[in-house]
Order: sequence, then structure tokens, then C-alpha cells
Amino acid sequence: MNKDHHDFDDLPVSVQDIAEALSLRVVIKLIENFGGVELRVPHKLKDNHKLIKLGLEDAQALCTYCPGDTIHVPKSLNHATLPNGLRNLNNFTLETKLH
Repeated sequence: MNKDHHDFDDLPVSVQDIAEALSLRVVIKLIENFGGVELRVPHKLKDNHKLIKLGLEDAQALCTYCPGDTIHVPKSLNHATLPNGLRNLNNFTLETKLH
């Protein structure tokens, strides 16, 4: 699914696979909405599930990728953990580039 290839080794381990399989944008949405919590991914997404905050497409992709898993969502990412091509962007530019 991830069209852009980046090296995500500097991201927290708990979200590296998600960034590689889905996108860094999904990881950032997870952190924005659920930073600092353990998040259980359902096997089947229901309309009222809290993951809908990610947007329906991203929430469904996460459920398809790791159904039943519990993800430790980091509280935040600092720019040093971002892939090289994204490290020097300010928050607004980063958000725009990833959407």
C-alpha cells in the first residue's frame, strides 16, 4: 500500500511495520489521535469504533493489516525519527506532504 519507500528504522519499533506496510501518514494519525496509549485493533471495524478517527479508509487498512493486535502508540515523534527526506520539514509542511 505504501507508495513511497522510506527507511523507517528510526521510528519507534511499535509503529515501524505500520509505516512500512500502510504509510507514515497513518502512523502520524495514530499519534495525533491515540498517542501514549495501548490500542487494540479489532478484527472487524464497526461504525462507532474509535479508529474511525483515522478516517474510514485508514482505519479499515489498519484492521486488515493487524487484526486483533495491540499497538503501543508513541506519544509523539520528533523530527529526528522521521525518514531523511522528511526531517527538515516544519509540522505544517510535513502534514501537507503526507496527506
